[in-house]
Amino acid sequence: MVVGAGTMGAGIAFVAAQNGHRVVLVDALPAGLERGRMLVAEMAGAAEKRGLLDSAERTSLEARIRYAGTPIGADAATIIIEAIVEDADAKADLVRTVSAQMGPRTIFASNTSSLSVNALAHHCADSARFAGLHFFNPVPAMKLVEIIPAPTTSPATVEMLVRLVEAWRKVPVVARDVPGFIVNNVARPYYGEAFAALGEGIEPETIDALMTGAGGFRMGPLALADLIGHDINYAVARSIHSERQGLARFRPSPEQAELVENGLLGRKSGRGLYDYVSPRPVAAEAERQHPLETVQAAADCGALEPLLDRLREAGCLVARVDELPSGYLSINSLRLAIGDGRTLAEREDVDVLLDIVRDWITANAIGVTVRTPAGYAVAAMLGARLGVTVHTVPDRPGQIVLRSLAQLANAAADALAEDVASIAHIDAAMRLGANHPEGPCDWTMRHGVDTVEQALVHIARGSDDAIYAPSAGFALLRDVA
Repeated sequence: MVVGAGTMGAGIAFVAAQNGHRVVLVDALPAGLERGRMLVAEMAGAAEKRGLLDSAERTSLEARIRYAGTPIGADAATIIIEAIVEDADAKADLVRTVSAQMGPRTIFASNTSSLSVNALAHHCADSARFAGLHFFNPVPAMKLVEIIPAPTTSPATVEMLVRLVEAWRKVPVVARDVPGFIVNNVARPYYGEAFAALGEGIEPETIDALMTGAGGFRMGPLALADLIGHDINYAVARSIHSERQGLARFRPSPEQAELVENGLLGRKSGRGLYDYVSPRPVAAEAERQHPLETVQAAADCGALEPLLDRLREAGCLVARVDELPSGYLSINSLRLAIGDGRTLAEREDVDVLLDIVRDWITANAIGVTVRTPAGYAVAAMLGARLGVTVHTVPDRPGQIVLRSLAQLANAAADALAEDVASIAHIDAAMRLGANHPEGPCDWTMRHGVDTVEQALVHIARGSDDAIYAPSAGFALLRDVA
């Protein structure tokens, strides 16, 4: 049984029926019930169009869903999943009312994305059979499901929910009951850092271009916030920041609050950070130069070795020079180095500071901070040889990509320190629930735990902001790295 026939409830009902279950989809409002019926039909039609169902299977699937205005048959249900509006009082009333009707083996699950599962469990007739079961939108497509036990939830209930999610061909991750669970907690710095850069005057096009082209994300954080809707995104940010009681790795953005106040909610209003009526502006990039012919490189370039491989493949001569410090390149007598959280002003022996790149082989953009027009020209030559766009970034601690990835790693390390979930479950949640290209724990261990931790020390000192102070959880990552 699924209670609440909105987008999430209809999606859950569809997935259950798709996997052979008979489902009762409940909504107290006739209009809501009719909307749920239409949503299920749309999902079934989309599945048939994609070849996931044939006509007979679609008919059979839709026949397995019954629609009701009251929770008829709650006593016979294997599981009851509530998916009503995200309101604590409304959910508490529903849990209290419907759980009183459930059978002796029925499990009651809440699809809450942000409310305390423990608080809701207190309203259940049998709190041992209550847990959070957080699906992601769109439910048929998103593989991740967060399972959140309350302190009173029995191990048997958790085991049954894990088996059920796996039977539905989704990936279960078990999370402790903290604000935001895994995804809505750990992923917040992705937006927070973008809005912090925006607040410093960096253009949204530049931020998004670097986070996709160099950071490897499918969609830039500001374009994604436009897609989600700033009213929703900002409300979640405020809620989690408040509930984290000063322990969050982000702050709600005044710039985003202003967007909400002015009705600039993103795509759904036609305009947010981007204008969806007029053509979108293109991020400014360095002026095109003749491709680089030769680069001098230190005997050991560390994180820049994949860049040198790509330069060689592109026809550039790479000459090793023992006199160059480790990790440094030299072009036209100007020194280039990868960012480590310090500003360019703090690194007197560097002329061009390169923001980090997740994967030099696939990157199509790089961020640079330069001292002089000559440094700008060198960066443009490098970009021309690589075939990537070059975006200049103001001299700020951690630049754009490093600061964002390091703070995502910080939030993940906090989750480890607080025993929210395991390393494997945190990374799976971020890949499958937030569509990140790599889990933050995996990235930290690949980049180097000490390197990430030191970058955060530099960013915290350079920005004079303790929000970047390295988490105690990095010690746990170091133990397994």
